[in-house]
Amino acid sequence: MEVSLWYSSHSMTEVQKHFLGWDKPFLSTAAKYLQEHYLGGELGSVDDLAVLVSGKAVARRLQTFLVNEATKEGRAVELPSIVTTSEFVRNLVPTNIRLADSQCVLLTTVSVLKLIPPEKLKIIVGARPMNDDDFVSWLQAAKKIWQTIRIASSGGLSIETQTWPDSAQHKLTPDSIERFALLFEIQKHVQQALSKDGMEVFELIQQSMLQPNSELNIDDLKRVVIFGCSDLSSGATLLLERLQSEGIAVHTFVRAPELESDGFGPYGRLISSYWMDKDIDIKDETIVVAGSPSSQSAEVVRALSLLDNSTSAECITIVATDEKMIPTLQRHLVGHKVHCRYSGGKPTLQTPEAMLLSGVADFVSSLSYSSYAALIRHPEISRIATVTEETLKQLGDYSANVIPCWLNELEWFLPKKTRSDFTLLPKLHEEMFAFFKPYIELDKKPSSFHDCASAIRELLLHIYGQEELDRTSTRLKSLQKMFGVLDSFDAISEDICNNLGGVRLSEVIRFMFSELEKDTIPELPDPLAIETVGWLEGMVVDTEHLIVVGMSSDLAGSNNPSDAYFPDRLLDALGLETMERRMARDAHAVVAMLQSRADNGNLTWIVGRKNTDADPLIPSPLLMRCTNPSALATRSKKLVVSFDNEKPEVPPQYVPSVEGTGIKIPKPSETTFEPLTQLSVTGFKDYIACTYRFWLKHVLKLKATEDGNTELDAKLFGSFVHSVLERFGKEDAMRTVSDVKVIEKKVFALLDYVANEQLGPNVSNKIEIQLELARYRLREFAKHQAKSVEDGWTIVCAEKFLKKELEVEGRKFTIRGMIDRVEKNIDGRIRVLDYKTGSTTANKAHLTKDSWVDLQLPLYGELLTKINELEGCNLESKNVELGYFIIGDQESTGGIDLLKPKVELQAILQDTIDSTIISILDNNYSDKPTDPAPRFSVDYSWICQDNSVTVELGDAYSA
Repeated sequence: MEVSLWYSSHSMTEVQKHFLGWDKPFLSTAAKYLQEHYLGGELGSVDDLAVLVSGKAVARRLQTFLVNEATKEGRAVELPSIVTTSEFVRNLVPTNIRLADSQCVLLTTVSVLKLIPPEKLKIIVGARPMNDDDFVSWLQAAKKIWQTIRIASSGGLSIETQTWPDSAQHKLTPDSIERFALLFEIQKHVQQALSKDGMEVFELIQQSMLQPNSELNIDDLKRVVIFGCSDLSSGATLLLERLQSEGIAVHTFVRAPELESDGFGPYGRLISSYWMDKDIDIKDETIVVAGSPSSQSAEVVRALSLLDNSTSAECITIVATDEKMIPTLQRHLVGHKVHCRYSGGKPTLQTPEAMLLSGVADFVSSLSYSSYAALIRHPEISRIATVTEETLKQLGDYSANVIPCWLNELEWFLPKKTRSDFTLLPKLHEEMFAFFKPYIELDKKPSSFHDCASAIRELLLHIYGQEELDRTSTRLKSLQKMFGVLDSFDAISEDICNNLGGVRLSEVIRFMFSELEKDTIPELPDPLAIETVGWLEGMVVDTEHLIVVGMSSDLAGSNNPSDAYFPDRLLDALGLETMERRMARDAHAVVAMLQSRADNGNLTWIVGRKNTDADPLIPSPLLMRCTNPSALATRSKKLVVSFDNEKPEVPPQYVPSVEGTGIKIPKPSETTFEPLTQLSVTGFKDYIACTYRFWLKHVLKLKATEDGNTELDAKLFGSFVHSVLERFGKEDAMRTVSDVKVIEKKVFALLDYVANEQLGPNVSNKIEIQLELARYRLREFAKHQAKSVEDGWTIVCAEKFLKKELEVEGRKFTIRGMIDRVEKNIDGRIRVLDYKTGSTTANKAHLTKDSWVDLQLPLYGELLTKINELEGCNLESKNVELGYFIIGDQESTGGIDLLKPKVELQAILQDTIDSTIISILDNNYSDKPTDPAPRFSVDYSWICQDNSVTVELGDAYSA
């Protein structure tokens, strides 16, 4: 391979630029060049060579190419040092210098900040005073400080403004001068504190390394080769200049032809103005606009479907501009039987081990029921507590009925009145709090940083310490990374820990996780997998087919490196990375992707309009660099289309060729069961609505497991109001009271009693609001109750459970029911009322224009003969009124609502009751569920394979 084909000759004192062009595969060509010109095609020392690349993923790819190239030729190869620019700079730090790790620097900074007078600190943290015990806030301030220092040091600059050029100093306000002065002072104090332990801060060493007489760890280094580092920082560029001045040869490989040489400075660094003006010729047909991440993922599948069937996975790469979307994308691909692999690996914080520790932090810091329930469901908790399937079921039932907010450490609250079984939960509570008691204490009472770190180590060892893990185990790698951070915590000096003061266990765990936030565990190789890479790696990918998904204005996470301390105009004056530089970098990346596939392969651009948080996205302005005004107008319209009704489809080749039969639903005709001989009066509605779902519910007795909520759902809200009114109805002294205020006072007191009895003292703010809404409804109830007494009605009994055996066509069938309220008027009339907190009416709930859909109230009439209090009363249907006592949210929607069927419907009532009973006795159930599904039948939607459409029962008809 002739190097002279790629670059113009330069003197050896200059940087040797190699322009690889657009058409050559960048990394494989670079690997071949290294093999032939530096590695000599044979085993040899490469200690004098350093290879710089733009990212770790690129380094891995280049290593793979080198190994494969040597393998093809049957040669051995000693891999050179292939590093990112930041790693390269760290490698040049003299070996006698002990660098402090990031955790140590941050904690030292917190200890320094706490010594600064609050008034002076305002210029950094704001006017609101910092709480001495708020470790998280102090930590955030420390991170902000070092983020600012890092911006300066990446450009080879000090944070001391007097060392800046005049053009930059003129852009500083008095406040910013004061702020930078304080930052410089903090930086000095941090370095002084670390120097006591013989440690240095990397950012400060990085600045000193640019000085001509400073020491560098060069060793045998003689050659530096740079591959595609178009976004080199100005600090790295200055360091390369120093190395070159000391006789080290520097070669740079640029992904562009030589005719684009005006777009690159020394070492292949982009010249922003050149690329900001560059036309980008993207064909309209290659742009696909999609809305949500799932829709974008569907478009990726569609793009894959358009490729030739013979295209192998190694010829395809997916580039995700937002790495947060990658899990959604991978789930979608795997769901369509597409092998995929993310080159960046799985985030350490998404491993089960990290999620367990995160759950512990949430639990010990809040003692909330939600954190407790989530922690219980982690599989490793079974090592420290008795957790069975029945335990989890009881936990779900408890959550659905009690709606706890937080937990009492001493005892498990059990409601005094419940139909559910919670017998396993007190023991579970005892085991959990016995184990976690020391950790809860460390969170309640702030302790030393070292004590908290030791407790975290102890916890992990207790749970995982006895396991024998394979070297390739993801669990082993995850634990190694967490223990690595804990080891760095142990290295923090006692003086620094003492200056920090007390910290909470959960704060230390979360700080630990902040250090692991960008850490990943590499996925195992898969030759059949299509590789997914990040945006910056996408520029150097050589595969023929590239699918870029995302393409919003927020490429690679952020296109704006400026912040409150370093606005863009100041960055520009200091020669640091600005928004324009990032735009230029992205423009070069897009051109490289396009040009390298102009003659071979294809490129698809999928524009995302929503991110994983459902926030709207703006399409990348790079897509709008059209030279033709008409094309620009057409594309603009395409990019702003609405996605309110997006319906992504799966391409035919990714739909299984032979469809399965789906979930086989059970059929009554194929099942042996005993016929029902009794039924609750509320069950008749279920039979009329859908005989199949009735069979699931009342014959097979299938029940849905509720996960529980953080607030009262409609059903539980109604049951609370029912419980209050049940107790009210049983108060003999209240049955003849017509004073609204007296009634109101009574029901309010009963509400408080029921809430404490059923929910205990630990209720959330949401439930407190709902209880206030119940109080408001009960105030309206008091008005209607007083009016009912004035009209001559007296409560005879309340919450009466009754059973009665009926005989239909010579066959016996028992009905049962709980009547909310039975009244008697002074004129002898009887009234049966069912409490309702919803907005429905008795007629709407029971009738359509030509049929009965619910028989609850008429069947209550059948049960009246079983009430002892009504003995001797006239119970003929014409003397009995049936209806609802609606507990509405306003006076006009509440009150007594009677069932008044028209004459024709009254005439067929008995036949409807009889025929329904005979059908149940005859096991007359359909093998197919009613379609569309009736309302409120979601519990059985998975069995019945319902869609989301439910049928309304129609308009009520009143006589």
